[in-house]
Amino acid sequence: MTLSVIYLTFSVACVIAGSLVIRWGAKRTLPIAVLGYTVYVASYISPMACSIRKVDFFCSNEWVISTALLGSFVMGFAASVLWVAQSAYIKQCSDSVTINENQGLFYAINNFNNIPGNLLAIFFATNGQSQLIFFAFMTLLTLVAAGILCCILRCRIL
Repeated sequence: MTLSVIYLTFSVACVIAGSLVIRWGAKRTLPIAVLGYTVYVASYISPMACSIRKVDFFCSNEWVISTALLGSFVMGFAASVLWVAQSAYIKQCSDSVTINENQGLFYAINNFNNIPGNLLAIFFATNGQSQLIFFAFMTLLTLVAAGILCCILRCRIL
């Protein structure tokens, strides 16, 4: 269900994502969009906490489903803005000679991140760590990534 909400929101939001990136600028939009991913990852903390300690309101099915769907909606919107901002930023930092190299380098790094991310998930799963710790760590990691993006983004042509 959550993937349906993510991709439906992503598809619809792509229509307005370009104008948001134009209005706010690619550099400013990137960390804001990453915060949307933070909301999505954090939406899984409540159900994981319920497996440890039951709190009536936060562990009700309505609350868990609502937070998961809200987090999915926010992420779908943020993903559309993030994809447009990434492309715009790469284009701003490139010229006609380096655009293909910069695109290739960006997507290589972007896809390479799946390896340490999955290894980290395996580490948490096989070492008896709770899923709550994993989602809390991933939430913190996305906040750190947004902070880093705010500080280091600047154009350099390869």
